[in-house]
Amino acid sequence: HCDGALFAMMMPFVDHAPLVNFEKPIDSIAVSGHKMLGCPMPCGVTISRKEHVKNVEERIDYLNSV
Repeated sequence: HCDGALFAMMMPFVDHAPLVNFEKPIDSIAVSGHKMLGCPMPCGVTISRKEHVKNVEERIDYLNSV
């Protein structure tokens, strides 16, 4: 796991930043949307390898509302 809570969203734009990708033995990357994406409420984004998604996914039935 790579915890990129604060700086993961800036890494692609920083000169000489360490390369963080799935070519290295990283299973997942997490970033905080409320810190760098401007989300006004707590928000987390996780990107994971496909083989691990089944371990953490949870089906949510949404209300049929507008």
